[in-house]
Amino acid sequence: MSDNDIELRLRKLEDAVFGNGIVPNLNSKQIALSEVSRKPQLKNGQQKVTAIIGYHELIVQDGPINMTVIKADWTRAKFVGKCDPKLLERAITDGLVREVDDKSYDLTQKGEDFFSSLIKSESVNG
Repeated sequence: MSDNDIELRLRKLEDAVFGNGIVPNLNSKQIALSEVSRKPQLKNGQQKVTAIIGYHELIVQDGPINMTVIKADWTRAKFVGKCDPKLLERAITDGLVREVDDKSYDLTQKGEDFFSSLIKSESVNG
């Protein structure tokens, strides 16, 4: 087991014990992006972009992502329509997403709360 694997497991355990707003997935099956994308709480494009970013940040835990990844995951999640960069701008304006570095994005606290509510409703309903 590599150091990165150990650190990832430790981070997940700490999050489960100390809480990070995300309900741990107790059946050890990772939530798929397509499952998150089917939630009725996703009412507009900026919330869908927030869900994609939250999935990467809080489920996959691979940090800030760029617009290329957002567009690819928009298609992978089977969202209707096209992923327009204006949706990302609106998510930033709404306070759900922030620009971390040049052209890479992660969730704000408000965005984490929104994504947490999606996951909690997934674990209750799913």
